Amino acid sequence: MFIFGIALSVAAVPGGAARRRHDFARIGVQRMVRRHALMRRLPAVETLGCTSIICSDKTGTLTRDEMTVRAVFAGGELIEVTGAGYEPSGSFLRDGKPAEPSDSVRRLLTAATLASDARVVHDAADGRWRVKGDPTEGAFVVAAAKAGLHKAELDTAGLALGNRRLRPRPSG
Repeated sequence: MFIFGIALSVAAVPGGAARRRHDFARIGVQRMVRRHALMRRLPAVETLGCTSIICSDKTGTLTRDEMTVRAVFAGGELIEVTGAGYEPSGSFLRDGKPAEPSDSVRRLLTAATLASDARVVHDAADGRWRVKGDPTEGAFVVAAAKAGLHKAELDTAGLALGNRRLRPRPSG
């Protein structure tokens, strides 16, 4: 019975289906070459043909390997962050108007920076800011710097707190 089921499923697929699929992909490649969109491998064209949603990158995440924090939600409020890339210059906006980050936003950015291993460095040769470490963590470090929270200072303060002996709270 099992062998009969396999034979029936194989017989249901037309013999030239694979060949036709290959021909359609080849025609697709030829059309893309005419439009100067060259694909080197046929599977890439097949994948593109199956795509229903294309996400574009307008901030440099994919093209420049840079990430930028654009907004922070903390303490029940949404704060926009201006600036792009790893340059630590920008401001915070509340309802489109410049605002100082609230204590809850500052605490969130402090925690994100202390949890990060990334460092943001300025390359004097070309004037660009670069991240040493994970790009996502670098984006948090830059957002914190925009709020005046610098990683080196936070790390030093964190080490000082970590080196103190913790004493139990007195009861009562």
